[in-house]
Amino acid sequence: MKPFSRMEAMQGKPVVTRRGKKLVWLIEVPSKFYVTYPLIGLIEGEGCPDTFTTDGFYFDNHDETSNDLFMGTVIKEGWIAYGLWSREGTQVKDGAHLTALFCTHVWETEEQAVAYFKSANCNAAPLGIKKIVWEE
Repeated sequence: MKPFSRMEAMQGKPVVTRRGKKLVWLIEVPSKFYVTYPLIGLIEGEGCPDTFTTDGFYFDNHDETSNDLFMGTVIKEGWIAYGLWSREGTQVKDGAHLTALFCTHVWETEEQAVAYFKSANCNAAPLGIKKIVWEE
């Protein structure tokens, strides 16, 4: 699990507890004085809010609990196109053209991945298109 970051959490990035429950909301109570538990949040499925330290602990002595906070993962997805890349004018031996495997960067849509592949490969169609999913 990714360690809790107060700055990222206050920017609205997902936060979860050690046991994997999502935080529905999280706020920081401003104060001129030291406050042991300045973060207040509602854990998914619970009826009342809980308080947390600035570094996401449920207890200020940093004993581990199932309610300690961590940064949640964000599921991302995109598209790649792949195939053979070949250019005329790149003869390397006995009139053969340079050919290599080629894969695009990740694009938001299938159409963007195909268009980029074609633009980089003399308008040739890719051999395949693949949707990829990852966590950040």
